[in-house]
Amino acid sequence: VIWKGDMLIEGVAQTMEMLRSM
Repeated sequence: VIWKGDMLIEGVAQTMEMLRSM
């Protein structure tokens, strides 16, 4: 089961990772 909160946290984590790689 995918919770909206988990999706949000995952999205933020991916965004942070992208910013770090820039």
